[in-house]
Amino acid sequence: MSQAKWILFALLTGGDYDEGGVPGCGMETAYGLARCGFGNDLVHAIRTIQSQPVLQKFLSNWRESIKRELSQGFLPHRQPAVANRISDQFPDLRVLQFYLNPLTSNPDTVQKDWLIKQPLLHNLAEFCSERFEWSDEQILKKKFKNGIWEGALLQMLFSVSIQLVSEYVT
Repeated sequence: MSQAKWILFALLTGGDYDEGGVPGCGMETAYGLARCGFGNDLVHAIRTIQSQPVLQKFLSNWRESIKRELSQGFLPHRQPAVANRISDQFPDLRVLQFYLNPLTSNPDTVQKDWLIKQPLLHNLAEFCSERFEWSDEQILKKKFKNGIWEGALLQMLFSVSIQLVSEYVT
């Protein structure tokens, strides 16, 4: 599923930024609505419509389309009760913006001059053994092979190349 479809899914069922969602809207229904393209339409409109009155008109029509699909559309099960629970405030645009532009770090406290360093693989292995209970050596080797070695190697190559470039520049 695309980002837009996942966003609609979260808005309907409840997610990280709004646990409520639309009461009674389960995962199967939300998935069906997402597959109908409602998420793509919503995200496209939010990103392209600049005028507040035009956006509000779009949202009103968009909500009516969802309600129509829930009540008489082509989903496996009709859900008129869920359609009736979609309020005129759905979706919460603040929550939608959180999904579209997630704040992953506080910009005031992010260290701007961080250095790329080689990973400390021994420390990582120790951490994984303790926290994830990958204490068996074979499990640890398998997990590192399938999910860590490639990234660790790239990180090592980047840190060496950056170090070499900075030595030649200064």
